[in-house]
Amino acid sequence: MKNLITKRFMYTLATTYVVLSVASCVEEENCSQYGRESLTCNVYTLEDSKAVKDTLDSLHVTALGTDSIILNRGAKVRSFSLPLRYTSDTTTFVLKYINNIKDTIRVIHTNTPKFISMDCGYQVSQVVEKVSYTKHQLDSIYISDEEANTTGTENFKLFY
Repeated sequence: MKNLITKRFMYTLATTYVVLSVASCVEEENCSQYGRESLTCNVYTLEDSKAVKDTLDSLHVTALGTDSIILNRGAKVRSFSLPLRYTSDTTTFVLKYINNIKDTIRVIHTNTPKFISMDCGYQVSQVVEKVSYTKHQLDSIYISDEEANTTGTENFKLFY
């Protein structure tokens, strides 16, 4: 009888060891690989009717209605990213230049949640529907790609 109890105990112990060993080898999903989608904006000027990459001497970018600073007094800015709101279909950005000159960019977009996994939850896919803006220093915006992304692909050409 004692021998039978010892065998059962050893069997249970070995089974538990194998199960725990296999479970510990299962990789956890890396949720950071999905990142947060945003709009990549590049700065341009027109020279002889051709778009040429340009630089802004100084730029400060905030999201209207929040205390978020997206770009804090960037110098020699050629490119920057704008995150869109998940909780609304409209996001408005305030661009502040030298001498306190400001432009606003209003982006109307769709938000479509996609299930990633139980560990990572949802990611929101965002597509630009319409853009309006002021022209205090900004001349025009060309939408080169409507889909927000995590790869840095250009979405907006900002012409000055």
